[in-house]
Amino acid sequence: VWAAADGEVIFVGDELSGYGNMVIVKHSGGRNTTYAHLSQSTVDKYDRVKQGDIIGYVGTTGSVKKPQLYFAVHEGKNAVDPQKY
Repeated sequence: VWAAADGEVIFVGDELSGYGNMVIVKHSGGRNTTYAHLSQSTVDKYDRVKQGDIIGYVGTTGSVKKPQLYFAVHEGKNAVDPQKY
C-alpha cells in the first residue's frame, strides 16, 4: 500500500473495531487518507511520508475474511469520493 500524497502519519494502530491494522495520513489542505485491514504497517506515528512511499501491506485484519484494503479520503470530517484524486 502506497501513500496517496505527501503528509504526516497521525495514527497507526488497531483500536478501531472492525478495521484491523490502520494508518491515517494527514495531508495539506485539511485532507486525511485512511488505509485499513493492513497485514502490517511500515510507518510510525509522526513519520513524514512522500507520495508513493510504502506505508503497509494489504491484509485480512479486522472484520474481513479475504485480503483487501479499506481506503478513504476525508476533507475535515467529510468523506469525499477518492476517485477525485
